[in-house]
Amino acid sequence: MGQATAVTTGLGSGSEQELADALIMGEEGIYGFLITEADGTVVASHNSTLPFQSASLYKLVLMADILNRIEMGMLSLDDELVLSWDVFDEDGDMYFGYQDVGYSFTIDEYLLATGAYSSNVGARTLLALVDTNSLQAIASSVGMTQTAFFVYPSEGYDWDAVTDTDVDPHDLAETESYLTWEEQSGSLILTTAADMVAYLRALNDSTLVSEWVSEQIWTILSQQAVVDRIPYLLPDGVTSINKTGNFDDVVNDVGIIYLQMGVRIVALLSQEVPDSDRATQILQRLALIATGETQIPPLMEYGW
Repeated sequence: MGQATAVTTGLGSGSEQELADALIMGEEGIYGFLITEADGTVVASHNSTLPFQSASLYKLVLMADILNRIEMGMLSLDDELVLSWDVFDEDGDMYFGYQDVGYSFTIDEYLLATGAYSSNVGARTLLALVDTNSLQAIASSVGMTQTAFFVYPSEGYDWDAVTDTDVDPHDLAETESYLTWEEQSGSLILTTAADMVAYLRALNDSTLVSEWVSEQIWTILSQQAVVDRIPYLLPDGVTSINKTGNFDDVVNDVGIIYLQMGVRIVALLSQEVPDSDRATQILQRLALIATGETQIPPLMEYGW
C-alpha cells in the first residue's frame, strides 16, 4: 500500500480527473471510482474494472430481484414475513430492533429498510426469497458483467476481465492478495465501479428491469438515511440519491447527482483502508469533484 502523503490542503482548479487523481495520490488502501454523464461519457475514472468487496451495495441487486418477482406476480408488496432471531447479529440494525422479533412486516417495509436504512436484518430476510442464480441474472441483465455473488476470488473470479487502462497494476496485485486473504472467512460478493455505474445508468434511464422496478428503487433511495458520503459536501441546491456499503476496511458509496447541467453518475469504492473516517472524507470530496467544483476542502486529520 502507498504511504499517507495525500493532499491535505484545499485542492485548486483543474479537471475532475486531475483533482480526483490528486486527492487519492499516496493514500493508503485501494480506491476505485467512475464518474460519468448520463449517457456514459466518462468524466473521471480510476480502477473502474477492479473488483471491490460490495458490502451493502449488493442490496441494490437484491431489491431489483425482489421487485422483479413482485412485478411478475410471484410476490406482493403487501406479503408479510415474520422477523426472526437468526437474521440479527451482535452489531444490531439501523431499522429493526430485537423487540420486533416475532412480528410480521410487509415486503414493502423490508425493501425500504434494506435500501434507505441499509438494514442487514431486512436484507437477510429478503435473501430467503431469492437465490444466487437469480441475483446473478438480474446483475447481468443491466450490464454488471464483473459483479459476482458468493465467490472465492482465488478460484471463481474472472481476473482476465480486469483490463481497462485506468487500472493501476500495483492495485491489481494488491487486490488479488487482499481478496484471497478475505476469502478465508467465507465467500465474497464482488463488484466494480463500472458495474455500479451500469446499474445506476439503467436506474436513471428507467430501464432497470422495468420502468416500474426503476421507479420503486428510485423512490426508496430518495429516502436515504445514510448521507455521510456522496450528499455530505454537495453545494446548496444540488440533490442526489445514493446507497452506501461498509465493512471495517471497506467504505463505498454509489449514486446519482442532479445538477443544473444534467446528472452525474458516481461509483466510489475503497477497500483495505486503514482508517474508515479518512476514506469517508475521500469519498465525500470525490463526490464534490463530480459536481464540477474545483475548490475542494482539505482532508481533516482528526474527524470533522
